[in-house]
Amino acid sequence: GESLQSFEYSLKFFGFETRSGENIGAEYRRIGEGIRTPFRISDSLQIESGEYWWNEFRLSASSFESRTLSASVFVSAGQFFEGTNNRLKLSSSWRVNKNLRLGAIYDVNNIKMSQGDLVTNLFSSRADFAFNANTFGSLLGQWSSAADQFIFNFRLRWIPVIGTDFYLIVNQIYD
Repeated sequence: GESLQSFEYSLKFFGFETRSGENIGAEYRRIGEGIRTPFRISDSLQIESGEYWWNEFRLSASSFESRTLSASVFVSAGQFFEGTNNRLKLSSSWRVNKNLRLGAIYDVNNIKMSQGDLVTNLFSSRADFAFNANTFGSLLGQWSSAADQFIFNFRLRWIPVIGTDFYLIVNQIYD
């Protein structure tokens, strides 16, 4: 028989964007997940197999990304499997010049379940750079408290001839 795999319904009941690119919004989400195999989200919290439905409310605001300095904030609150989750995500970006952009993100989840509580923190910083129109890349560093690990990612893309792309990607995980 068929069973639910994943469902998401979103209703944006408030939102606007200015001519200069700033935006703000509020939305309601109805989420369904069909879990076939139990899995752990931490050492003490496990999601059992079954069908889960929950509601979530979101608020977001951001400035125009192409500005020299830009920022965004995202807040959500609602149910999460058999518990609740409150989330805050802050991001910022600095366009140093036409060839370099620096950014940072802080993302925290406060999960409360009958089995216990879990707070996850994610810190991320990124540099995007362009040497010229055919050579560009990015450098990403990210630390996750849930996994207790630091992830390093370097990507370089070179287009010697249109239609021929060369990629160099390096991933490293430290825990």
